[in-house]
Parts: sequence; structure tokens; C-alpha cells
Amino acid sequence: MAIALALLGGPMATMAAWLGSMKPGGWTPWLLIVFGPALEEVLKSCLVAGVVDRRPRLFVDRDQILLSGAWSGVCFAAVEAMMYTHRSLEAAAAELVWYRWTVCVVLHAACSLMAAIGLAESWELSRRGERGGAMAALPFLLAAIVLHGGYNAMCVLLAIRGYAM
Repeated sequence: MAIALALLGGPMATMAAWLGSMKPGGWTPWLLIVFGPALEEVLKSCLVAGVVDRRPRLFVDRDQILLSGAWSGVCFAAVEAMMYTHRSLEAAAAELVWYRWTVCVVLHAACSLMAAIGLAESWELSRRGERGGAMAALPFLLAAIVLHGGYNAMCVLLAIRGYAM
């Protein structure tokens, strides 16, 4: 179950985020800094969250939740890196390829792991029969969104100054 969630969560979130970006006017800084990170972080963790909420018994250990979350971020980053580095018939610059396969993978894995920590907390509360499990995940998800949004804000500011990422 954990492997399936990891392999499906990332690519599913990538496609949903990509389809959401196809609005008239394209990407704006507001969308890149606020809505994009929120959408991506929620989508990367939604399959794991669904299992934690509806079928918590399918997980036997909190590490399964953490690994599912982190690998969902890695899978998301891999699909995104392929999209960014294979946009045209020309080969992407080596710097862009390196950047997308290192910095961006680490960012997405770290953010997804943050959200998964909250889901693991929620799972443990529900296993003990305590209430409020879903709310235990929220601060971790918000932290992941803020980290991702802060990173995107830095990239937007660097792009304004002439640095391409």
C-alpha cells in the first residue's frame, strides 16, 4: 500500500498541478508563491491522507506513512524535472538538469515529508482512539506550504533580477 501511494501520489499531483496551470494568462507570481505550493502540497499528500482517514489499518507502522509521503514528493519532482528538462527538442542546459534533479527533488521530498509527519501524528491519534487526529496534520501541511512558497518566492525574485532557474 505504501509503495502504491508513493508511486501514484507524485505523478497524480503533477498532472493536477499542470492542468491547473493552464488557465488564461499563465503563471503569475501570486500563483507561483501562494496557490501553486498549496495545491502541490495538498495533492502530493492527499492519497496518503485518504488512507490515514478512511483505512488507517492498512498502515502497520508510522514509517510507512513517512516513506509514502517522502517518496510521493520524489516522484512528483521526477515527473516535474522531466517536464522542465524535456520541453523542447533541444537538450536542456546541464545546469538546469542538475538543478532540477537535485535542489528541486530535495525540496519536494522535504515538503512532502513534513506533511507526512503530520499524517503520521494523525494516524497515531486515531489508532489510540483519540479525537482531533485530522487537525494534528494541519500545522505540518502548513509548514510544508510555507517552505515551498518561500522557495518559490526566492525563485521569482531571482528571476526578476535576471537569474533563470
